[in-house]
Amino acid sequence: SRSHQMVSTTDLLDGYAAERKPPPETLARWKRVMAALTAHVGHDEATRITPDHILAWKASLLAGNLSAGSVKNTYLAGVKVVFGWGVANRKIATNPATNISVKAPKKTKTREKGFTPDEAITILRAASTYSSVKASPLGVRARRWVPWLCAYTGARVGEMAQLRGGDVQKIQGHWVI
Repeated sequence: SRSHQMVSTTDLLDGYAAERKPPPETLARWKRVMAALTAHVGHDEATRITPDHILAWKASLLAGNLSAGSVKNTYLAGVKVVFGWGVANRKIATNPATNISVKAPKKTKTREKGFTPDEAITILRAASTYSSVKASPLGVRARRWVPWLCAYTGARVGEMAQLRGGDVQKIQGHWVI
């Protein structure tokens, strides 16, 4: 019977990773999450981890320096997914993290999005006069023009920095991105 077979949290994570192939940074983060859970519980036997263990772990994470959002979106999310994979693949009978959540408070908005006119002027003046002996010529041009392109288009820095030559075209007599 499945309930008598020892399955570790590492077995579950390895199985999940082999099937789903998460990005390396996700896998590394979830390894740390599982290590934190097993350190709290005192063993690595997935079949012996109960909802009470998960609740106590959640409480200890919240009592530490972690935000409710981190506990919810990183720690509990990782455990739910990995244990969920274990249930779906008949490695374990139940997911001990099911129905356990954290109510993360909404962040207090301290100001509107965007820059004030004075902030925008400061940024664009700095961009216009930027020079560096350490930065490559391409880096100097990017630091000069990306803020201006963002100011004129409303695009984000990442969008401008990732543009390729083919992304800029002339359509009906107008240059467009």
